[in-house]
Amino acid sequence: MGVLAGVFEFVPLAGPLAIALLAALLAMFHAGPFNAFLVLLFLGVLRIVQDYVIYPRLIGQGIHLHPLAVIFAILAGEKLAGVAGIFLAIPVVAIVTVSYRHWMEHRGSEGIADLLEPSAADSAKAAVVAEATAEELHSDTTPDQMVRARPDLTTGELKMPESQ
Repeated sequence: MGVLAGVFEFVPLAGPLAIALLAALLAMFHAGPFNAFLVLLFLGVLRIVQDYVIYPRLIGQGIHLHPLAVIFAILAGEKLAGVAGIFLAIPVVAIVTVSYRHWMEHRGSEGIADLLEPSAADSAKAAVVAEATAEELHSDTTPDQMVRARPDLTTGELKMPESQ
């Protein structure tokens, strides 16, 4: 039954529903209608918690996306490309997010606010930092010397990267 449920999981909506009905039918034949109702209730609650709480949090922590962004990505993928869109939504959003972060890091920027026109004071400060950085970094610079404080892109909180 577990292997069959795993295979049916690839069929959105209808697969889990068919397995839930089959499990309830088996429970009804084995222990009665009340137990069949309990099986359906348990599987329904489990599905809701898994789809709307656990999965978005796991995916969000893995690729540093807000759980609501994961849900919107899946819904948009389903509307744009159906079943294939559901499976491709998270990888596409992950690729776009990681590419954006690398591009911002390559520019020496920390986020969307840096895309706005900088003030004169910010430009002068950036020139001083760039000059100091150019003097400090040379061929024998260690990774610990290159560590700098960065905001966490999900919370905006300033954190120092952990040294290993």
